[in-house]
Amino acid sequence: MPIPARPIPVLWSTLTPTVVGHLAASNAHASAYINSYEPLTQSLNYLGDVGSSVTQPFSFTVPAGQNFIVQVSNTSGVAMCDYSFSVAQVACQTSTDVAVNKFAPSLAYAGQVMSYTITAANTGLGLLDATSVVISDPLPANMSYVGSSASSGTYDDATGEWAIPSLTVNTTATLTIQVEPTDTGAITNTVSFTSAAEPDLDVANNTASVMTWVKWLQVYLPLILRP
Repeated sequence: MPIPARPIPVLWSTLTPTVVGHLAASNAHASAYINSYEPLTQSLNYLGDVGSSVTQPFSFTVPAGQNFIVQVSNTSGVAMCDYSFSVAQVACQTSTDVAVNKFAPSLAYAGQVMSYTITAANTGLGLLDATSVVISDPLPANMSYVGSSASSGTYDDATGEWAIPSLTVNTTATLTIQVEPTDTGAITNTVSFTSAAEPDLDVANNTASVMTWVKWLQVYLPLILRP
């Protein structure tokens, strides 16, 4: 086919993908540009090119929300040449989404053990598994740590951090912390998603709080009257 220069426009997603293209031609060269190709200003939106090879893949990263054009040019004096270009691989999955929640009884008694239940869920919104996840849940000063158990990872009561090695897409990990209230009143506890190896897509679901009203336990002793 005749190709003095042939742009191939490609619509793209709102994520930031890395495109791996493959050019197969005997006398063609391919370059990629953001949105459009202008010979006089091509350096401003240049993404990458195939280099000296005409048969090997080349890759370039497209900014989020942008389109790209692949410019294929004839590199010989022959008026006609045959070529093909294809997107061989796309890695759009660049983020994860971890949502936390927290549950506790609304009423508890000082000196009696109660439990906090914390969940960390990979919602699947970011498409990637979450790795090296850290959830922070420091206990209030008037809650004494008794023990804990986790379906995944470990909880450090000294730092208040729950470390989860991996949280795959659409799965939930659960942590239960047993505590003993040492004072009365309204006690609020907050859990937060702190970090992961992957960027988090939605920060709105990264914290959760729960309030427990603590009272003194009233014990009534029977009154025994003796004659």
